[in-house]
This record gives sequence, structure tokens and C-alpha cells, in this order.
Amino acid sequence: MSLKILENPLLNPWQHFTIYATHNRYIVVAMNKNRSKCRILKIDRMDQKELSIIEDQHEYSHSELRQLLGTIEISNSRVGGFSKTIHCHGIIGFIKFLEGYYMLVITRRSQVARIGYHRIYKIDETVMLGITNEDIKKLHPDESKYLRALQNVDLTNGFYFSYTYDLTHTLQFNLMHQSSKSDEENNKEGFCWGTRYQPTWKYVWNEYLQEPLRAQVHPRWLLFIVHGVILQYNLNVFCRSIYLTLICRRSQRYSGTRFLKRGGNCKGYVANEVETEQIVHDASLSSLGKSHFTSYVQLRGSVPAFWSQDPKQVPKPPIVIDMNDPTYVVASQHFRQLLYRYGAPILVLNLVKKHEKKKQEYILSEEFCSALDYIKQFVPDENNIQYLPFDMARANRSKHRRVMPKLDEIARRFLQQTGFFQNFPLLVNDKQYFYDKENAIRLTPYQSFFVQTGVVRVNCVDCLDRTNTAMFAVAKCALGYQLFAMGLTDSPHLQEDSSVELVIKQLFEHSGDILAQQYAGSQLVHRIDTYKKLTPAWATQSRDIVQTLSRYYSNTFSGM
Repeated sequence: MSLKILENPLLNPWQHFTIYATHNRYIVVAMNKNRSKCRILKIDRMDQKELSIIEDQHEYSHSELRQLLGTIEISNSRVGGFSKTIHCHGIIGFIKFLEGYYMLVITRRSQVARIGYHRIYKIDETVMLGITNEDIKKLHPDESKYLRALQNVDLTNGFYFSYTYDLTHTLQFNLMHQSSKSDEENNKEGFCWGTRYQPTWKYVWNEYLQEPLRAQVHPRWLLFIVHGVILQYNLNVFCRSIYLTLICRRSQRYSGTRFLKRGGNCKGYVANEVETEQIVHDASLSSLGKSHFTSYVQLRGSVPAFWSQDPKQVPKPPIVIDMNDPTYVVASQHFRQLLYRYGAPILVLNLVKKHEKKKQEYILSEEFCSALDYIKQFVPDENNIQYLPFDMARANRSKHRRVMPKLDEIARRFLQQTGFFQNFPLLVNDKQYFYDKENAIRLTPYQSFFVQTGVVRVNCVDCLDRTNTAMFAVAKCALGYQLFAMGLTDSPHLQEDSSVELVIKQLFEHSGDILAQQYAGSQLVHRIDTYKKLTPAWATQSRDIVQTLSRYYSNTFSGM
């Protein structure tokens, strides 16, 4: 049975929220985009221990809502009154410390990208409301300590959401797993409704905050927040408007900052794991079914093993394998997750140093190789997991400094095995580049699509500087094929220093800076130009020293 493509799947129709307060409860009024339909939540304020939320099952028109609010105001005029508390754009969730529950809401947002009809927003401001009425609240001396800890979490730093697009899944998943109502229902309503499926929970950063809400209301009230970077650039290719979107999803499992989180845990989650997706689509059509979309996904993440570093010892603390793991539980669970999410092959590009006077980084390579050798006993097909080491630092110090050409070669080899996703069944452009021996890539048809199978997994020690440069090389190679498949270029190879290459480079450097700031407290130390042959070493040395010192200070003295 073929899958239908949704024109405008509405996962969460409510976009405008007004919160009113009475003595006994908060009344949350939610409206759809054009404010024609309304729903109501009633939150009890008279119980400090439990959170009680009642969803009104009636859907109100605007006139019915005004009448209802007027009735509530009259009935509460003698018992505490009725007042408008705040206008907001969504409920992040609820949290309880020692004095009852608090509600976190989004009060300012800004649009950062569009994918077809779908708008993606960044959180610009949040507010926390105390639920419990002051008349019954029992004060606790430690409450302020927990409130300060929560307020130190800056929810305006790299947190994103969308009412109608599931940011926790890839475009490939979203387009292939949606279904719609019957044609008769769609024609009557004027648009297609989406079916809500389970998100990828490791990318939902408000999962814990949403638990009290999930247990008591319909899923349409849930708003999933992702963390990382979302950037979009409007390319003009032969007078056609093309959107290039970069979505970097940070995992909230085993999350934490540099040195505080290294390696992985027994569930297979690793530190600084980020899924990076690049989407190219024709901006002249907003329809997901009619417009051409292509995407490519790759991954970064720490070496999956029990290892750590103590930042208080020296500027470059030694790497320590903390626990003997004879069955390589971390790596086994980690690669099981990757094979489940992406399929085969899993292409591992390990960028840690191999040649050192005193073994530091190489300890990780030895552990990684041993783990993969063990895992391959149970995954015998060599095409399932492939391992490729490349000592970028040594190659960059060599006389010829051929780092980028080597990465370009690796990128093309990887892309040939995974292919990429496109939502149109036939290649727009001439097919010769996809079938000759030098440029042939793996095209996996699925119904009316071509799909990406497998993923490139890149790591160095921190998964920041070297990793970002290698991922840029893979992204640049993929972008060339994406534009070619859409009929926008005559060759799948981007010209060096072309405007398109400059755009993808700027997007990766900007996203790399933000991810490095989130994980390590400073921007990238070694940038893409650091590894280009034409760039003299002294040109970036002073800046690299400043960023290294900034990162060390942040990790050691600022709790990063």
C-alpha cells in the first residue's frame, strides 16, 4: 500500500495561548493559527502536592469563548477575582521542587526556517509561573536554591520547536511515515490532518517537563523542544530560489559539557552526540507532495567506551579508560541503536591521533578498534559496520598538508554507499554521473522515493574541531549530488571556492561554533581553513591560541 504525502500535517494546532487566573485555578486558553477555534485547560491551584489538569472536551468558537470567559469572571468576582496573567506561544512543561509545581511557557519566539508549509521557531524568551496559590503554599527554605539552578538553564540558547513539523525525526522519516484522512474528509476540511507518532525521545529536551502533561491531556497539547542549531540559507541557482537548511539535533541522553561528559554509558548513549541533517528544497512550491526535497544525514559522537579526563590536572588532562568492559556494552548498545535508526552501513570515521610521543588519544583508538572487532563477530557482514581511521592532525603537519583532498575522497566513497534521500521518483538530471564507475552512488528506491540507507559517524576526541571539518567535507560532497539530482547543476561536483561551497562552509562553521559553545564553552579552535593547503599555519595560530585558552578557562573555572 502506498503512503500518502501530507500537504500540511498539524501535529499541534494550538499556537496562541492566554492564561487567566482565578483563586482556585489557572485557565489556559489555546487558539489555532487564525484564532477561529479554541480549547481550554483547567489547572488546579489548591493542591501543593499533585498537579491536576482537566481538559475541556468542547471546542469553542471565538464568540463562545468570550461568553464563557465572561461567565467565569462573574462567578469569581467575589472569590479572588479573575485576571489575565500572560500571553504565550506554547507550554514547555511543568516541574516541581518543594513548594508545588511551576509551569514554563514560551513568551517570545522568532522564525528561523521553513520546510514547505512548516515554520520552525527559536525560543527567545520564557517565563515560569507558580501553580500553587500563595494562600495555601507552605514555604520551604531550600526552594530558592532549586529555582536558581533551573533559571541558570538558558532556554533561549539553541532551543527550537515547530507546531506542525516533527523536528525529532529526519525529513526522510517524516515524509515516509505520514498518513492522511480519506479524500472526502480532506476536501471537507480544506487541508490534511497529521497523525502524531512517537518522537525520537533522545532529541526531546523537555521530555521530563512534559511528563505531567502527557499523562492528563490529548497529545495535541504537547510541544517538543529540540536543542542544537537550525540554520537556513536561500540559494539563488539560475534564478530559482532554493532553501538549504541545516538541522543539528543534540541528544539529551548522556548530555553534559566537555570533560564532565566523555565516552558513553551502558545504555549506548554517548557524549556530544549530534545528528546533522541538510535539506535542500525548491522554495517556489510549499507543498511537501509537489515540491522537490532532498536530504542527507550524518552523525557525530564521542568514542563509545567508559573513559574520562580530569580537567583540573593539566591543560591537556590524560585520557583514562575507567572500566574494563570485556563485552563492550557501550559500543554494542550504541551501534545497535545506529543500525536500528539508520540501517546499514554504519561508516565510522575516527579522526583521533595515531602517532604520539606519549600515548593519549591513541588509547581511544585502541579501545574503539577492539570494540568493533568484538561487535563484528555478531554482525558478520562487513558492509554493516566499516571503520576508517584518519590522523588529521598528523596529515596537517606534513609537508603537503593534503587534508581536504583526502577528506573529499573519503566523503565521496562514503556517499556512494549510503546514497541520499529524495522525494521524487526519477532523477531530474542526466543519469550518467550516477552510474559511471567513478561517480556511481547507491540509489535505494522505496515506493516513490530514493532513500538514504546507513550513516556516516564521525568522531575525534571532543567531536568538535576536526569532526566539524570532516563533516563539512561529507556535506559538501552530498550537496553537490543533491543539487545535481534536482536538475540545478550540470555536475555532481561543486567547484572549489564557488558560492555554493562558500555557503555550506559558512553554515558548518557557524553551526560548529554554536555546538562548540554549548559543549565546550568556546567557539571552534581549529576551523575549516586551518586544514586547507593554501592557508599558512601562522594565519590562524594566534586565534587558535585565544580560543584554546578560552575553552580551558571555561572548562576549568566556569563549570563548563
